[in-house]
Amino acid sequence: MLKIEDNVDLKELEKYGFENGMRDLKNDEYSYVSILANRELYTMYNDDEYFVPTKEYEVDDLIKDGLVVKVDE
Repeated sequence: MLKIEDNVDLKELEKYGFENGMRDLKNDEYSYVSILANRELYTMYNDDEYFVPTKEYEVDDLIKDGLVVKVDE
């Protein structure tokens, strides 16, 4: 499971395209990544009705910049 680091100010994520805790997936305007209250990252795909844990490639920019950590479930 992926989670935003505790020391990251969520306002900082606006420069990565997040607004109100969500951003569209790259190349898919109908699917998005959402930050839950506990800072875990989940994705809603356009053809699903529920959230699934976000995959690393969907937030590779955040991982590269050290804003996301992988945690055990």
